[in-house]
Amino acid sequence: NTIFGIELREKVIPLIKQAKILSKKYDVVITNPPYMGEKYMSGIVKNYIKNNYYTGRSDMFSTFILCCCNMVIQQGNIGLITPYSWMFLDSYKELRYDMIKNISITSLVQLEYNSFEAAALPVCTFCLKKEKNVIGSYIRLSDFTGPENQPIKLLEALNNKVNYYYHSNMEDYTCVSGNPIAYWISSNIRNVFKNSKTINEYGIARQGMTTSDNKRFLRLWFEVNRNKIDCSATSIENAKIRQKKWFPYNKGGKFRKWYGNNEYVVNFYNDGEEMEEFHKELNKKSSGGRIKSKEYYFKEAITWTFISSTSFGVRYSKSGAIFDVAGSSLFTTHTNIYYILGFLCTNLIKIFNQITNPTMNVQTSNISQLPLIIDNKYKEEVDEIVKQNIEISKNDWDSYEISWDFKEHPFVKYKQFNIEETYKKWNDITKERFKQLKSNEEKINKIFINIYGLQNEVDFKINDDEITVKLANITRDVKTFINYAVGCMFGRYSLDEPGLVYAGGEFDESKYKTYKADIDNIIPITDESYFGDDIVERFKKFIEVVYGKETLNENLDFIAETLGKKRTETSEDTIRRYFVNDFYAEHCDLCSVIGSGKRPIYWLFDSGKKNGFKALIYMHRYNENLIPKIRLDYLHRIQKTYENLLNDVNYKLTMDLSMQEKKFVQLRQIDLNAKLQEIKEYDEKIAHIANQRISIDLDDGVIVNYDKFKDILAKIK
Repeated sequence: NTIFGIELREKVIPLIKQAKILSKKYDVVITNPPYMGEKYMSGIVKNYIKNNYYTGRSDMFSTFILCCCNMVIQQGNIGLITPYSWMFLDSYKELRYDMIKNISITSLVQLEYNSFEAAALPVCTFCLKKEKNVIGSYIRLSDFTGPENQPIKLLEALNNKVNYYYHSNMEDYTCVSGNPIAYWISSNIRNVFKNSKTINEYGIARQGMTTSDNKRFLRLWFEVNRNKIDCSATSIENAKIRQKKWFPYNKGGKFRKWYGNNEYVVNFYNDGEEMEEFHKELNKKSSGGRIKSKEYYFKEAITWTFISSTSFGVRYSKSGAIFDVAGSSLFTTHTNIYYILGFLCTNLIKIFNQITNPTMNVQTSNISQLPLIIDNKYKEEVDEIVKQNIEISKNDWDSYEISWDFKEHPFVKYKQFNIEETYKKWNDITKERFKQLKSNEEKINKIFINIYGLQNEVDFKINDDEITVKLANITRDVKTFINYAVGCMFGRYSLDEPGLVYAGGEFDESKYKTYKADIDNIIPITDESYFGDDIVERFKKFIEVVYGKETLNENLDFIAETLGKKRTETSEDTIRRYFVNDFYAEHCDLCSVIGSGKRPIYWLFDSGKKNGFKALIYMHRYNENLIPKIRLDYLHRIQKTYENLLNDVNYKLTMDLSMQEKKFVQLRQIDLNAKLQEIKEYDEKIAHIANQRISIDLDDGVIVNYDKFKDILAKIK
C-alpha cells in the first residue's frame, strides 16, 4: 500500500493491459475512432503518428484506420464509422493508395450530411477485409436529406434492387488521379478519366493570397475613393508604377457563372508593402498569411468559389485582378480559356466533381485532375458561345449598382413613355437574356456530352434556378430605381454622364446640368411635407426630369402601387412613408455582400423612433463642417417648424371642436411633443459630435467611419 504500489496498481498495470490488448491480432476490430485534425494534435502525438502511421497523419480517425488494419489477422475484418473525407480529399490520397494495395472495402454506406440530428457531419460507415480484390457493396444515401430518411432508404436498398446500391472493386479506383473512392461511377466515366488528359496539362490552378486580416486589407469597392482603384493593371511591375492603392480582388462569392462577383478590392499599394510587413510581424508569433502565387496576379483567369454548398459557379476574370483562397483561379492560354470555361460550366462537372471531391470545398487539385478533351472540331463554336455567355452575364451584372461598370439604371437606359412601359420593356429584355443564356448553356452541354461520349449518363438540360442572370422583378427594380435617384441627388451619378461620376476627390457641380446634385450634401426625410427641398420633392423632380411633367402623376402612382399603397394614402404619401420607414434598410441591403455585412454609402442621421429628424448624407462627400451644418441648418429648422405647428395645435384646442376633431388634434399634440422631446435629446448628442469636427478617411471603409458617428446615425440592422 505504498504510494509506489498504488501508482503501480492504478496507472501502470492498466497501461500494461491496454498495451497487451493492442499488441494482439484479432479476427474482428470494430470502433468509432476519435476525430481530430492534425493541427489540433499535440507535438508528441503528431510526431508519433508521422513515425508510425504516416499515410494516416491527416486526422486521428485515419490513423485509426491503419492501426485497426495492423490489429487484425490476414483476412480479418474491420468495422468503422468515420467522416467520409478520407474517400475523396487530396490530403488522404496516400492513405487511399495504401488501402488499395493491401485491403478491400467489403461494404460501405455513405450517409447524407445531416444524417444525425445532433450534428451535421459527412459520415460513412464501412467494413474492411485484410485481403485484396474482394468486390464490395456500397449504398449511397447522400442524396436523401434528413435523418429520418436514412434508415428507410438503407433498408430499401438492402431489400430491393435500387439505383443507389453499387458494387465495386478497389482496382476500379486507380483510374482517377488521387484514387478517390468513387464507387458509383460507370465504366464509361472510368474510361473518360483513364484515357483523357487532365486540366493541369493545359493550365495551372492556384490559390491566391491570404491577408490574415481582411478587415484591414479588404474593402467592398464602393466604400473607397474610386480614384484610388486600379482595374487595369497587367502585371506586378505595372501596378507598382501606377501607384494606386486598391486593386480588384476575386474572393469567390455566391453561386454565379460566366461573369460577376466583382465586389472586393485589396490594398496592394507599392507591391503590397503594408501587407508584407504585417505578415512578417505575424509570422514571428505564429503561422500567418502569405502573398501566394504572386506571379499570377493581374492575369486573365478562370475563377470559382472555394466553398460551394449548392452548384459550382465558374467565371471569367479579365486581366487586372488579384485573387485569394476563396476565389481560387485557373490560368491557361488565351486560346484555350473560353473552351475550358465552357467545359467547367457544363453538367459534366457536376458528375466529375462528385468523383474528385463531393465535399463543399472545391480545391485547386480537384480542378486540376478533371479530364479535359479538347476537340478542335467544336472548339470555335464553343469559344463563340462562351464569349456570348460572358457578355450576357456581364450585361446583367452591370445593370445593378454593385458593379463598378454600372452606367445607368435600366429605367433610364431603356426609357419609354412612362415607367410602367419602361418596366415592360426591361422585363422583355431580361426574359430574352435569360432564355438566350439557358439555350446557350444547353447547347454547350450537348456538345461536351457528345465529345465525352456520355449521352446516356448526363442530361443536357439546365434548371431555371441554375441560370445566374436576373429576371425583372417589379418590386426590386422600383426600389433600385429609387436608390439610383438618390445617387443622382447626391451627385454619385449624373443624368449627363454614364457611370460613376463622383466617389471621392474634388466635387464638380458643372457635371450635373440636366438634374442638379444637392449643393450641401444634406437631404432631409420628413413624414410630412415641411420643406420644399426634402427627399420626396427631390424625387418628384427627378421623375419629372427623366420622364417629363405630363406623365409625372401616373409615374408616381405606378411607383406607389409597387411600394404597397394603402387605400387611404395618396401616391405621394406612400412614397414619403417608404422614405421614412423603409428606404434606409433597403439601401443597406443593396450595399451588402455575404460575409461582409452591410456597408451603406448614404448615411442616415436619425433622432429615433418618433421620426423627429432624419437626414441623408453621402459618405464620399463628407467633411468636418457637415455635422455642424446639419444641426444648425436642418435640425434646428425642423425644431422651429414643430414648435410653430404645436402652437397652432394648442390654439385649436381652445376652440369649440367636435369630439372627433378634438381627439385628432390631441393625438397631433402628443406626436409633436414627442418629436420635440426626441429632437431635444438628439440635439445634445449631435452637438457633442459636431464640436469635435471629426474627419474620416475613405480608405478606412464604411464600418470604421460609421462607428465614429454611431450615436447619431441610424442603427444598421
